[in-house]
Amino acid sequence: MTATNLQAPGERTASLFTPLQRLLQRIEPRDPFFARLLLRLIPGQYPFERDVMLYGRTLLHIPAL
Repeated sequence: MTATNLQAPGERTASLFTPLQRLLQRIEPRDPFFARLLLRLIPGQYPFERDVMLYGRTLLHIPAL
């Protein structure tokens, strides 16, 4: 049984990336140079689903976008 099966229906789990996601969502780039820099640093999509594992245990799950 995986950890996602243990949560209640409709319950959201917090991710390690949640604070970073909230920070990035608040950014309103007004400078064209800064906007282009953000576009280069943040990929538009990450099509590959990954599991980061250590000693046979999943530490981090990155879902496909």
